[in-house]
Amino acid sequence: MKNVNGAPSSYIYLLKNNEEVVYVGQSVSFKSLLGRIHTHRSSKVFDGFSFIKTNKEDLDAHEATTIVKYSPKYNCNLPIIINSIATVG
Repeated sequence: MKNVNGAPSSYIYLLKNNEEVVYVGQSVSFKSLLGRIHTHRSSKVFDGFSFIKTNKEDLDAHEATTIVKYSPKYNCNLPIIINSIATVG
């Protein structure tokens, strides 16, 4: 899949259990997104997922802000981008 500007699509995905976001991750292709979700089945409890298409350049920042927004229980560490912002601020 490609974005309107022709760049490949990247994705932020949200694993959910009873509608609660329990994990936020990222993927650089739809195929790898499906593979990651399948892999998470062995280590995380969830009954659904959703995803958001984004530009690769915005992927880390988008993932970080989504983790901060939902505070999912399986995301134990903040992404590096948020740690950098917190250190500077």
